[in-house]
Amino acid sequence: MSQADDVLALLRESPNLRAQEIGQALGMDRKSANSILHDQLRGKVVQDSAYRWRLAEIAGVDGRQQSPDSHAADTPLAQLCRYYLDCLSYALENGVSLDASSKFSDPDYFDPGLVSLEETLADGLQQKESQPLLRKLNRDRNRTTLILGYPIRLRYWRSRNGETGYVLEPVMLFMLQGGPRDFSSATFEVLPTVNPAFLRHFAQGGPADLFREAIQISEELGLADTQGGFPELDEMFYRLHALRPEWDWREEPDVDALSTGLEITKMQDQGIYNRAVICGVERSQYTLGLENELESLIKLPRESYENTALGDWISGEASAHAGPEPSVLLEPLPLNLEQRDAIRSALTRPLTVITGPPGTGKSQVVTALLMNAAWGGKRVLFASKNNKAVDVVEERVNSFGSRPILL
Repeated sequence: MSQADDVLALLRESPNLRAQEIGQALGMDRKSANSILHDQLRGKVVQDSAYRWRLAEIAGVDGRQQSPDSHAADTPLAQLCRYYLDCLSYALENGVSLDASSKFSDPDYFDPGLVSLEETLADGLQQKESQPLLRKLNRDRNRTTLILGYPIRLRYWRSRNGETGYVLEPVMLFMLQGGPRDFSSATFEVLPTVNPAFLRHFAQGGPADLFREAIQISEELGLADTQGGFPELDEMFYRLHALRPEWDWREEPDVDALSTGLEITKMQDQGIYNRAVICGVERSQYTLGLENELESLIKLPRESYENTALGDWISGEASAHAGPEPSVLLEPLPLNLEQRDAIRSALTRPLTVITGPPGTGKSQVVTALLMNAAWGGKRVLFASKNNKAVDVVEERVNSFGSRPILL
């Protein structure tokens, strides 16, 4: 019996095994098991989004099925923050698309030339080839960030006036970990997101369809569910190649043996290559710092927030707990019905969100809310990212008496 026959026999007896488990059972390493599963047994076995293998005749599906027992990733808060980070990646000028070469300047990317993707993620920024780009980005660190792209696609273009060239569009993007701080010691995130600039040329339909396709790919690769641990890089890209054979692959992805040779600026054939590049991209001025805050929240353990208003909101229990209604509602300034309802909610429920455009009375509501809280003997922390808002409310609240209410 061949090793492929041994794998089939094992999966017939014990379905839903990962490559690591198959290798251990049959005395081979995980990479060898993956090679057999993806190459020799293609069409005979299928893999779910949790990277478990079964026989195709038993599964009865095309390999794009979801894990049957999928759970939330890490913590509910971490999964929510990763979703927001994915959304923010779409603010990077709708993805990463760079000129592969230019007659007038150096490219906005570099190829570290390292052997493996894992080594590139950890040490790619330490290569001497990175220095020109890093010096360029250091001049405007607050507006730019770094991304590692793998694999890469070269796309041919032709303008109306007859000019031609190639653009470089990575398939998946690994964001800089922790934001643009000290590039010399930075590394990249272990989980990638789909590059919308690349996907635009393969997805059917408009922006909504593009976003749905990106979500589907993330789910199929197990990026939306890491309860069982992060997927291995080699398995992730093996699976991507198997799930999207219609893409124009020039080279199969092999994260342990990145291709080298001809410089990217001199390559002339459109398609996807087993190369990794590091590039600088402009960050949205509206989300500066938000990425860092989301990264911090991802690392927050569940026990540190589960008994807070945030924990109640994430679990869906924020509206279930309400305290007693205040017997008297002070109106230092006249309030309308909606403003009274907002104040009662804030005084009795663990979480209340009040929104409205300028001039709709939000500061008036906050002023009345703080005075009613003080009247009821409550302790309140009033905070804002806008110091002017704090100044306005402080002046209003403390103008109603000879002693300050708000300190």
